Amino acid sequence: ERSDVFGLGAVLCAVLTGRPPYPGDSAESSRKLAARARLDDAFGRLDASGADPELISLAKRCLSPEAADLPGSGKVVAEAVAAYRSSVEERARRAATESAVSAARLEEAAHGHALAYCTLASALQDKGDLPAAIEAYHEALRLNPNFAPAYANLGVALHDTGDLPGAIAAYRVAIDLDPTDPKVHSNLGIALREAGNVAGAITELKQVVELDPENPEAHFDLGNLLQAVGNLDGAIDRFEEARFLAPENSTVHLHLAVAYLLKKRTDDALESAREVIALNPLDPNADTAHAVLLLAQGDTFRGKAALGEAVRHDPARWEGVFRQLFPDAPLPSRPLDL
Repeated sequence: ERSDVFGLGAVLCAVLTGRPPYPGDSAESSRKLAARARLDDAFGRLDASGADPELISLAKRCLSPEAADLPGSGKVVAEAVAAYRSSVEERARRAATESAVSAARLEEAAHGHALAYCTLASALQDKGDLPAAIEAYHEALRLNPNFAPAYANLGVALHDTGDLPGAIAAYRVAIDLDPTDPKVHSNLGIALREAGNVAGAITELKQVVELDPENPEAHFDLGNLLQAVGNLDGAIDRFEEARFLAPENSTVHLHLAVAYLLKKRTDDALESAREVIALNPLDPNADTAHAVLLLAQGDTFRGKAALGEAVRHDPARWEGVFRQLFPDAPLPSRPLDL
């Protein structure tokens, strides 16, 4: 709890001053640094930040090396931030009535508080407190309904809870607000694929490739989806690009070998399968590469047996390939059924 409180104090310090209190590798290591060193620099930056004294005081309490000064728990810190927000809103309403504060200044303040809530939500999400994180993201969006990163992170949190419809909706709003973030398109593609919308997933992964063309994983994932819907030419194009970008990745070579085999490009299949084995003969991918070699060389009996072993060990990955190569054969089971 003490480390959690210090971590939230470090988040507040970074939000208010633009820098963490200490450059530790973790909240606990930073807290230990604070216990051994003086906090004059961090406290001085907080005092000079121009932030509200209540937030500065809360940050200092969280960072204090003295246990007696620390808030009781992370929940207490979150409640203090919520109480601060309520007081800020009340003061803003009074100021608007008494001194006609401009709309632009109110909007600027709301955006700043939205960022603080989004940062707090990310910290809660990292701790695994998804319900609290989701609540904080919703509060950030209440303060700033056009805050694309909050929608994107909310989508991840909802996805992690199993709420696919909610995650998909949040990702779509984030993309509407900022269509240039490849990570959000990728996350939406993953969610759509899990929801059974393969065509939608392909559309999103094409956007990822367009926005981030040097990302081999994006090309590889798109290739797998295209192969799943029977577009072997498109899959081979993406796998070849992934191979160019990540030539040492045996998984890319193996999937390319399988796509070549399905396309009856046996010489290319042989070359790619041999590359898998050359990269690492002990890699599990090498066993499946041997199956591709045997099938490409015309040894259907042994190749089918070897591919059957791959299906038994990883059915989600190889069952579809087995069905495409041997549509009339029963799927392998224990014992192996050829």
